[in-house]
Amino acid sequence: MANESDILKRMLDRERRARKEAEMLLEEKARALYEANLEVLRINASLESEVQDRTSDLTRAIREANAAKEAEKEFLSKMSHEIRTPMNAIIGMTHLMFDTAMTEEQREYMNSVHYSADLLRGLITDVLQMSKIEAGAMEYRGRNFQLRELLQAVQRTFQFNLKSKPVDIILDYDDRIPVQLHGDDVMLNQILMNLVGNAAKFTREGFIEIAAARMRSMEADQFIEFSVRDTGIGIAKDRLLDIFKSFKQASDDVELNFGGSGLGLAITRELVELSGGTIEVQSEIGEGTCFVFRLPFRNAEMEEAYEADQPERVSETQFANDRKILIVEDNPLNQRYLGNLLQKWGVLFDLATNGIEGVNKASQYNYPLVLMDIQMPEMNGYEATIQLRHMNSYKETPIIGLSAFAFDSDIKESLDSGMNAHISKPFTPRQLREKLEEYLPSSVRKTHLADAGFQFNPKLDTEQLNSFYEGDLEYARDMFSIFLKNLPAYAMELKDLLATDKMEGVGNLLHKIKPTFPMVGLGAWHGDVERLEHAIRKETMSAEEVKREVGEVVSKVRGALPMLQNELKRIEEYITQNE
Repeated sequence: MANESDILKRMLDRERRARKEAEMLLEEKARALYEANLEVLRINASLESEVQDRTSDLTRAIREANAAKEAEKEFLSKMSHEIRTPMNAIIGMTHLMFDTAMTEEQREYMNSVHYSADLLRGLITDVLQMSKIEAGAMEYRGRNFQLRELLQAVQRTFQFNLKSKPVDIILDYDDRIPVQLHGDDVMLNQILMNLVGNAAKFTREGFIEIAAARMRSMEADQFIEFSVRDTGIGIAKDRLLDIFKSFKQASDDVELNFGGSGLGLAITRELVELSGGTIEVQSEIGEGTCFVFRLPFRNAEMEEAYEADQPERVSETQFANDRKILIVEDNPLNQRYLGNLLQKWGVLFDLATNGIEGVNKASQYNYPLVLMDIQMPEMNGYEATIQLRHMNSYKETPIIGLSAFAFDSDIKESLDSGMNAHISKPFTPRQLREKLEEYLPSSVRKTHLADAGFQFNPKLDTEQLNSFYEGDLEYARDMFSIFLKNLPAYAMELKDLLATDKMEGVGNLLHKIKPTFPMVGLGAWHGDVERLEHAIRKETMSAEEVKREVGEVVSKVRGALPMLQNELKRIEEYITQNE
């Protein structure tokens, strides 16, 4: 019994010791955990304080950087203006000096002064213009102008400047371009002066060719392709990507041999993109260089019609959509171009500067439509679209690709990645607006031909009319009204031109009238007028033949007037009945 009691006692002692050791260990661990928690809290507090300090430092640094940037812009702007005033005086005085009697030595000195002053003025102009572009102060201002006259003025300017060089200035102009266009002629002139001036600097002999050709026409819109080609020193292929960058030139010795700020081509690219266009360059060392840029314009006569009779149809279309759309675009000028159009049309938007940022923004907000640039850093538009399509909320969302690449393979790749449509740059406001009208609800009320059951007179080209107006009966009413209102004045002008044998004027007027025939269902006559216009320009018809042919066209139009007037009346009555 005693042994059993001793055994039990020893077991109990062991359990007590074990429990005490466990309690001590638990207490030790609890103390260590407590101390660790205190350390975590201390570290968190320290990190939070450090993050706040870093955030404050970063905010202050950004603020200071922005202030410095603004100060730099203001300084450059003020200094440029301050320097330009005396520079103009210096250049003006040198011109006056050349009209006085000077010795050969004095004339040589004055030539050096004049050349250096002109060079300095060019440098100042470049710096000022770049500062304006960076500040967003450059605006696209459209107006009617004659492209041929603008190009001829540029040609004459450089013919005079290069009269001491064996360099010809050649103008190659596409006669299919309308006589008048609507666009920013000041910005276009600056682009051409920069490019031709660049060619003149690097071309010792040979020629500089300025060319303009119509690319394609979409009703009122014209895409014009310009090129400036020279037989100058050329540019190495490995430097072609750098020449559009600020302060970059084709080679290290260019600045020494030819001077310049290195800003001219950077400014040119910015101006082209601000106009909604694209620019590219091809060159061979010793062979020469060719710059090609493409810009959208409006037909001046169509612009006048829109402004006079339907000021809200082209640029003031308002959309009923009250949710923001997403723009994913890395180019600042393209961002501004898109942003200005969307603001004008009442479309709210958010902006992402690359594919990664676009995907992140899309994950936080359900956008009803995405405008997606293709070529972007970090993540391109194809990859971003694929990621968006993996999100449940974006499986059916319209995504419209924007790209300077317009080959069928590029469009196919856009669609294969999941995009709904592809718009090739450069694009006009009309092209973008049509896509938005297709995918976003427009608040502009329209009377639709198909829905309302209206049928055009079968004696007119109904297929062409339905295709042209795409269901907008109010638009058809406006165009018929404008045609009938302008026709008597056109007929009178033709009569006066023919009476005085001004055949070039007849050709120009026919060119202006020609696009209006399909708008009122008389498209069959478009070819007759085009053939007649071509014959006048190529002088393959005598004056008497021209008068006879024009008289036949005028007679046919007069014969169709009652039908057109009746058609306009039918359209107006139908719109009134369905209001």
